[in-house]
This record gives sequence, C-alpha cells and structure tokens, in this order.
Amino acid sequence: MELASMIRKREAPARNWLELPAEVLLVILQKLGAVEILTTAQNVCSLLYKICKDPFLWRVINFDYWNRVHNFEDWNRLFYWKNVCKRAVDRGCDRST
Repeated sequence: MELASMIRKREAPARNWLELPAEVLLVILQKLGAVEILTTAQNVCSLLYKICKDPFLWRVINFDYWNRVHNFEDWNRLFYWKNVCKRAVDRGCDRST
C-alpha cells in the first residue's frame, strides 16, 4: 500500500463548526476573553456575531490581563479600549450593539 493512500485513510473528515448547536458555540466562546470576542470572534460570520451578542456570554467581564499588558499612556489607545469596555458592558446589560 502506498504511503499517500495510508495517510488519506487516517484523515478525519472535515467538520463544519457552524453545524454545532448554538449552545455549544456559546460555551466555546466563553473560553475567549471579552477583547477577543469583540475584536475577532464576532467578525467571523453572522452566526457567531449573533451568538456573541447573547447576554449570557457577558455575565462576567475580565479585562485584568489587558490592563497589565497594555500601556495606556497613548490617548488614542486608551479611547479605543474604553469603547471596547463600554461595548462589553452594554452587551452584559442586554443593550447589544
């Protein structure tokens, strides 16, 4: 048997993440931080955007890591992160935008 055909037989079939139930995707998204959800995950597709607006995802918002890592002496950067924080709090209060 040829090596290439042996490798092909072992490959798992491709799976579409969008076929997972919304509840499962919500649990997966909970593993991300607020910044990752607001700046990346919600931009993947319309389904993830809708799930990212679920208030359940915003019960606890932790920005501690970003406060320690980023230098907020730059006013433009501070303004940007202030808006990110406001959007996260708005979603937690079900004022989704």
